[in-house]
Amino acid sequence: MSPGNSVSLVARKYNIAANRLLQGRRFMEEGANQGIESQEKLVPESSPKKLEQRIRRWSLRMK
Repeated sequence: MSPGNSVSLVARKYNIAANRLLQGRRFMEEGANQGIESQEKLVPESSPKKLEQRIRRWSLRMK
């Protein structure tokens, strides 16, 4: 969320329940803390590379 925006305002803008937004933010913060504590990468390095390859193949098919 941007500074100055209320949870209810953002939730209404995206048509989601405010408690879901708060829960998602809490999960994100807890996950970030766990990643820092464990010193492990949360996403394998190969995942973004595979995704980029799939996007390139898809875009070539669309041309």
